[in-house]
Amino acid sequence: MCTKEAIDFILDLNKKGLGRNQILQKLNWSSKKLTNFCYNNKLEISKSNNLDISEEQKQVIIGSLLGDGCISYSGKYSKNCRLQITHSMKQLEYLNYKYTIIKTLCNNNIVVRNRTDNRFKDPNYTVCEIKTKSLSIFSNYRNTWYKEGKKDLQNSNVNEIEPLGLAIWFMDDGYISGKSFLLATQSFYKKDLELLKKILKDKFNIETVLRKNGEIYIRTKSSKEFVNLIKPYIVKQLYYKISLHLKPGEFRETPEVDNPEPSPNLNVLERCND
Repeated sequence: MCTKEAIDFILDLNKKGLGRNQILQKLNWSSKKLTNFCYNNKLEISKSNNLDISEEQKQVIIGSLLGDGCISYSGKYSKNCRLQITHSMKQLEYLNYKYTIIKTLCNNNIVVRNRTDNRFKDPNYTVCEIKTKSLSIFSNYRNTWYKEGKKDLQNSNVNEIEPLGLAIWFMDDGYISGKSFLLATQSFYKKDLELLKKILKDKFNIETVLRKNGEIYIRTKSSKEFVNLIKPYIVKQLYYKISLHLKPGEFRETPEVDNPEPSPNLNVLERCND
């Protein structure tokens, strides 16, 4: 790109809250090249008020937003947004896996909460959750992943998803169906479902079918390749979700305990009552 285009690109990224390290990744420049460019063109990159995120953290964010994660403002007068991820206690080990990757973006450890919802036959239940800090990078995700309060992927960076992000998405909302797998994607717009199908095909050569109920079905002929992509990132607790293509001895049943006590090596802060 020419000098003017590079200047505009850098200023736009910095305005969106990206810091020096993130801009370097976007430009694929060396640190020295960016320093010299800014000096020669009298550019000053403001320090980001958010932490530069790693590729692993980005994949957890993308996968979670396709699954059980949401981004919102933490309060009425909050300047920036935060990511919240909530799971049942059966998936505490899995949430801890996510937490170990994004913990630099969080103020606290995992929190276990007792909740009541009278819509259910058994209204009392327990969940585990993590909330990140309120950061401008999450405000940017909110602006690009949501439209009028609902997830809309057309302007998002979902096309940057990699196998780790696929695995997070599947562990959140995927399950075995017949001889292959389904992704519970009913909450997305039809245009976004077509986008997701295209990404799976073009980027990973995974062929899919869109079911009438809005779920994405992975064709049987692509199921083994799909598992090969995501298996390195699947937590042992959730191996049952890919048991179709596991060797004898690899499969471990999912725990049957509804509200297990947190293991001592998990990053659990406290139990709270809502």
